[in-house]
Amino acid sequence: MPPDTVGNGTRFVVSELAGRSTLALKAQELGLELDSDVLSGVLDTLKSLEHRGYHFEVADGSLELLLRRASGWEPDFFELESFRVIADHTDNSSTTAGI
Repeated sequence: MPPDTVGNGTRFVVSELAGRSTLALKAQELGLELDSDVLSGVLDTLKSLEHRGYHFEVADGSLELLLRRASGWEPDFFELESFRVIADHTDNSSTTAGI
């Protein structure tokens, strides 16, 4: 029985030890076409982040964001419509902010 029949599949573990080919496979899996220079930049960023304590072995979403941003993708999460800030300068100073 093929493993994918029951929900299993091949998974590439990506870490600071990964090479460009592993990142290229991940990018291809996501439908992204990244050239060698861009993949080298992502790999450098990945290594830098892992040396600072980040872990990407099980953080597929974080790796996907790195790869998508390298392709030029910039999400518009929300658009600020307005905000209000009230600052009270009395003996009991307080500030209230709201969106």
